[in-house]
Amino acid sequence: MTIRAPTTALALAGYLAAAATAGAGGSARAFTPVTACTKSETRAALVSFVGAFNAGNYRRLDALFAGPDWFRWFSSGTPGVRLNPQAQQRSTLIAYFRARHAHRDRVALSSFRFTGNSLGYGNFTWKLERSAADYRSGASFVTEAKGAVLCRGADARFIVMSIGSPES
Repeated sequence: MTIRAPTTALALAGYLAAAATAGAGGSARAFTPVTACTKSETRAALVSFVGAFNAGNYRRLDALFAGPDWFRWFSSGTPGVRLNPQAQQRSTLIAYFRARHAHRDRVALSSFRFTGNSLGYGNFTWKLERSAADYRSGASFVTEAKGAVLCRGADARFIVMSIGSPES
């Protein structure tokens, strides 16, 4: 998966601006961002995600992702493919994490890059080492991912995360 941060950030900002405008007349949002996400807040949320994912801490994972009014998608390539329309279903996210944990899916943060704010959302890319029992007999591999969080003070919640397939 090749990630082009400036293009990704612009496309994501446009999508999120349209989504926020479309949802403006809807129900009250349980989580309204009031601050632009900082690099450290964004990285801390990602580190928390990695720890919760590896530990199978579903309560923490659930709290790290925005509710249905803000959540846009969580997608993954191989292993554990989760693409549209499933990727956009917030209601199935924890069941997906449970299924991946059952396959001993684990991730390790190799690098992190904060790519800035668009409309207050903290955008980032990360490189990870990943392994799962249902892929290559559990052998680890490297891949890239990208995402965005919204923040209220030090509280950051993911609205978008996409994890790529193994690099060749």
